Amino acid sequence: KRELKEIYKCDEKKIKIQNFIPYIPRIYESNKNFDYQKILKDFNLVNKKYILYPATFWPHKNHQYLIDVAKIFKSNNKKDFIFVLCGSDKGTLKKIKKEIKDFELENYFRIFEFINDKELISLYLNSSKILMPTDGGPTNLPMFESFYFEKIIFYSDHLIDSDDELNDLFIGINIREPNDFYEKLYSLSEDKEIEIIKKAKDFFERRCSSDIFKKNYLDIINDFIKIKNW
Repeated sequence: KRELKEIYKCDEKKIKIQNFIPYIPRIYESNKNFDYQKILKDFNLVNKKYILYPATFWPHKNHQYLIDVAKIFKSNNKKDFIFVLCGSDKGTLKKIKKEIKDFELENYFRIFEFINDKELISLYLNSSKILMPTDGGPTNLPMFESFYFEKIIFYSDHLIDSDDELNDLFIGINIREPNDFYEKLYSLSEDKEIEIIKKAKDFFERRCSSDIFKKNYLDIINDFIKIKNW
């Protein structure tokens, strides 16, 4: 919105903001009675605390960051979390698997290359945290999905403008410093986590729900009809 105003001199009254509307929540709303725990059993993740990164294996998704964090976990003998990665291969999966093996980090990773929507929902529902150290943005669908599923998300701190309200809804991390995530993960208090999750869920309901999308769309159509009929 700022760039439209400053660069293209658009009238602010003619700009309407519509956030991403992730489709995964809609699927979940229609299938709440599905046995998502069975999927967790099939994935052998029952009673495991895991940090989820749902992203295709592109270079800019920076899966290397998770490997570097896992090295810190290993050097500090931390065994309370594992990382769960899911997404199709876009060129980096082979390298990621090789590094996991070379640094003997197999106990810290589970990789599911091909999953369906209900499997992804199950991974969200049962995750401990979401980690997304991406170089692509400013925002991505997993951010809004984590808001919906009420999960704390650690997200690249350089992608969002400093004055954006989104900054209060995630934990910003320096994706060039894996120790930054490690320290913030273990210093995050339960009260702070609950506070952020509550704000993020409220944001989703106000800005990302299907009802909001319908309202925005109808407002645009009605404005167009008024202009057309002048």
